[in-house]
Amino acid sequence: MKKGEHRSEEQKAQHSRFMKKYWATLEAKKKAEMAANSSKAGKEYWKNASQEVLCLKSKMSSKNTLAFWQQLSPEEYKAHCSKLTVGLKKYQKTMSPEKRAAIAAKLRVIATGRKHTAQTKAKISKRSKELWKEGVLGSHTGMRGKHHSKGTKKRMREIQLTADHTTANRKKGYEKHSKWMADQIAKGDLWSQGFYYSFKNGIQIPFQSSYEARAFKILENMSGVFGFDRCHFSIPYKWPDGSKHHYIPDILVEWHDGTKEVIEVKPLHPFEDLVKLQLKTDAGKSYCQLRGWHFNFWTERELGLKLHKESK
Repeated sequence: MKKGEHRSEEQKAQHSRFMKKYWATLEAKKKAEMAANSSKAGKEYWKNASQEVLCLKSKMSSKNTLAFWQQLSPEEYKAHCSKLTVGLKKYQKTMSPEKRAAIAAKLRVIATGRKHTAQTKAKISKRSKELWKEGVLGSHTGMRGKHHSKGTKKRMREIQLTADHTTANRKKGYEKHSKWMADQIAKGDLWSQGFYYSFKNGIQIPFQSSYEARAFKILENMSGVFGFDRCHFSIPYKWPDGSKHHYIPDILVEWHDGTKEVIEVKPLHPFEDLVKLQLKTDAGKSYCQLRGWHFNFWTERELGLKLHKESK
């Protein structure tokens, strides 16, 4: 084949069949040896490559990656993101705690003080708008981009006026609403004050308070922690009047020894009703005990925050 010429599709298929047959005849030891030599040669080549060649490789890789993501449908995009997350978690489990900590520290150093350029921000904004139009972003709400018709609004008003507002029905409504709220909070769709990017987990984790953000930072730097995330489950409990409610614990931590722990981040003097807080705590402890998990509170002391005079 002359320089500058390319194989036809038929020649490529023929070469692929030949290589598969040839590879199948090799012994495992020979395969490993050839793979190692190929990897070594590749590393040597890129190690000695000029800066121009490296820049060209980076640009081509970036261009090909962008083209790949842009040609995906919304369903394929979601499926691919899910596969990448699962694969990353599997790979992280094979790493030693020291290696995980070293990589996390290196990434923090790289990211510190860096900001997106105006051009990059414009690209991110444009792509976000495209994903919103395609339904990839904001797809959790069923009424996205829709409006109630006048007839529907009229029927809703009639139902509201003729509804049975007895105590029993109100109780059922409260219970249903409590479950819905708990599910939305568990997904991170409600009450998120911001996101903390965890290099240890490779994901963005929503937090609902500055205390939770500080807890994430502490867990990120603890060598004994294998992984952590917001709790994505709700725990049912009952109020003194007997009505059913649900609450979401704050953080689920997995330690390197395989144990799991639910951490509730609360101030020493919580703002909520102490009776309801005690009911939630009892329900949380029972829930964890059934699964062999630990249940603990983190207050200002565990978070390393200065205590108020009345809290000492």
